Amino acid sequence: MRMIAAICLFILVSSCGSEKLVPIPGGKEIVILEPKPKMIEVGSRAHYVLDPAKSSNLVKSGYMDLEVVSRSDTFTQVGGGAEVQTVIGPKTFDLTRNIENELLTSEFMAELRGVKAHQAAEFLVSYVELTPNGCDVVRLTGIKDMDGTVIEPTICIAARTIPHVAVTVKTNGMTVPVLFKLTN
Repeated sequence: MRMIAAICLFILVSSCGSEKLVPIPGGKEIVILEPKPKMIEVGSRAHYVLDPAKSSNLVKSGYMDLEVVSRSDTFTQVGGGAEVQTVIGPKTFDLTRNIENELLTSEFMAELRGVKAHQAAEFLVSYVELTPNGCDVVRLTGIKDMDGTVIEPTICIAARTIPHVAVTVKTNGMTVPVLFKLTN
C-alpha cells in the first residue's frame, strides 16, 4: 500500500503542461503551446476515497491522502497515509516513497506510449491503453516491498488529473480489487 499513494501522485503530476505568450517582432503576439512539465511543489496534496461499488466486498470503505514532502535534484519524496475498513477490521498504512524525477514529466508518458514499458527503480511501468475519454491507463507491477500488488492509475493529461486508481492485491490465496476515486 505504501507505493499506491506514491504512484498515484507521481502520475498525477507527470502530465502537467503550460501555455506561454511569445512576443513576435513587429508588435504581434501569438500563443504557442509549449509542453513543459509543471513543477512539483512541496505541499501539493491529493485525496482519494474508496469506491465500494467497484471494489471487493471484503473492503467496505477507505481513503488515501498524499502529499509531496520534499524534492531533490534526483528524487521526489511522497508521503501520506491510507486506511481501509475490511470485513475483519481496519487496516492503516504509512505511505512514504522516493520517486525518480524523470518519471514525473509529460515527456515520460509520451515516450511510454511508444515503448510500452519502462523499468523504474522500484517497479515496472507498462502502458495499457488510451480510454475513449482520451485518458491513459498504465500498469505498475513488480513493486518493491509489495509482492502480488498491481496498480493501474488512469491519467487524464488534458484535464491534468488522475480520476481513479485501481489496485489489485493478491494475499492469502485471494485476489482483492480496490478502486480509489479522486475527490479534490
